[in-house]
Amino acid sequence: MIVLGIDVGTTRSKVSALDDTGRAQIVLNHRGDPYTPSAVYFEEGRTPIVGVEALAEGFLYPQYVHTCFKRVLGSSDVLFTDADGDTYTATDLTRILIAALKRDVENRFNQEVDEAVFTVPANFQDHRKQAMIDAAEGAGIKAIKLVHEPTAAGIAYALDKNKDFRFGVFDLGGGTLDVSILESKGDRITVLNSTGREKLGGEDFSARLKPHILEQFIKENKYEPTQESDPLFFQELADKVEQAKIQLSQKNKTRIVVGCQGRQSIVEITRDRFDSLTTDLVQDAMDCTKEAVEETGLSFSDLDTFILVGGSVRIPAVQSALADLTSIVPHCDIEPDRAVCYGAAQMCAMELAKSGKTIMVGGRAIPAPKAFVQESTAHGVGCCVAEKDGTLRNAVILPKGTPIPMTKTDRFALHEEDQTEARIEVLQGDEGQERDECLSIGEIVLSDLPPEHKKSRRIEVTYAIDENGMIHTTGKDLVSGEQAEIRIDYNKGIAQSDSDQQAA
Repeated sequence: MIVLGIDVGTTRSKVSALDDTGRAQIVLNHRGDPYTPSAVYFEEGRTPIVGVEALAEGFLYPQYVHTCFKRVLGSSDVLFTDADGDTYTATDLTRILIAALKRDVENRFNQEVDEAVFTVPANFQDHRKQAMIDAAEGAGIKAIKLVHEPTAAGIAYALDKNKDFRFGVFDLGGGTLDVSILESKGDRITVLNSTGREKLGGEDFSARLKPHILEQFIKENKYEPTQESDPLFFQELADKVEQAKIQLSQKNKTRIVVGCQGRQSIVEITRDRFDSLTTDLVQDAMDCTKEAVEETGLSFSDLDTFILVGGSVRIPAVQSALADLTSIVPHCDIEPDRAVCYGAAQMCAMELAKSGKTIMVGGRAIPAPKAFVQESTAHGVGCCVAEKDGTLRNAVILPKGTPIPMTKTDRFALHEEDQTEARIEVLQGDEGQERDECLSIGEIVLSDLPPEHKKSRRIEVTYAIDENGMIHTTGKDLVSGEQAEIRIDYNKGIAQSDSDQQAA
């Protein structure tokens, strides 16, 4: 048995498995590397190649390589059409990536892999979680659980420390930021709150350096490269920017050499300059951290520590700003790039034990970690209601931070007297947000309702959120007994309703 945790990252993906002592270890890929770049290249426009080889080939033919597709996971947008006319969305590219990770694990252990725990950002909404489940299934792996990335890191830390403490997890990866507040007490790990930014990560920090370097190249050489005529230049520029960003985490300045069409520039970048270009990104990360703590009703002084997770936490300005904000020196006792993956493997052991399975590794039975993890919602969940002025807003039934799994029921009146149909649109978003500011994740239609001249709270809506944070909804008319379950369309994203008559 392979007890597996899979962390599909924006820029790099990792796999961890428990060894025969019950400790999580990174599973090396076919190259012997601990990480696999989250890149897919279509050789000759057809055959997909993954990882380092994809980036190498993509350097010559950038139109065939795709990276950072996790940032649009769940979208129905076509990212690539191959030479045979087959189309690929972010879910398809993720499926190809997971299939490559699966092959590497199977070859490493000489065993078949058919289930694992997968990690997702805490701020992922339902359609994006479903896309991860679909991608895993398409690759031949059942996602036995989705665990939020900061929660997974928190599990790894709590099990490692084995003591009672309250702490924050600051997870700044390649594409997203998650900040979670957790409490470890006895054998219980509780997520008190999670918040984040879907598009704030290392890629955004890199994006600030690129125009700065390009501007200097154009100024010195009186030549402006374009993506159409000079794709190799921009591919090289992206690689050099990543190198510079890493070097600036270790020293105060660095130089990079960029060239195009026989022209060349040596660009010096100081850490101060990099910091000035990314001030607003760091501030946004600190605002997010402040929100995460305030929403729990706690203060920073109530926390014992803040742990750093994700490759981008190595940026000195980020660490310094976090220390100034929290008055806590953040730390990373566990390798920041691996903590999430370690926790996912440990969660996998807990889930297998919960289902009654004996965990066998290397011919030995090993005990599952003795911990109960109480996750919470990262988004409010409600339904669309119409106010007196006709404005459509989200009436939250399960607020952000609700412990999961959870079931809750509320009742609403119909919008109009003598209304014979009710459309119940389920929204993810904050209380009072307008409908178009929320994610519409499905709709229930109750038809042929008997008229009621005096409006009553006859429409009963029940929300159930499972352990993956996925929403299941039923609606019932208490007058007629008419009942329906939600029809979820995970591809429609933020949708406009067909009707202005909402259950309310």
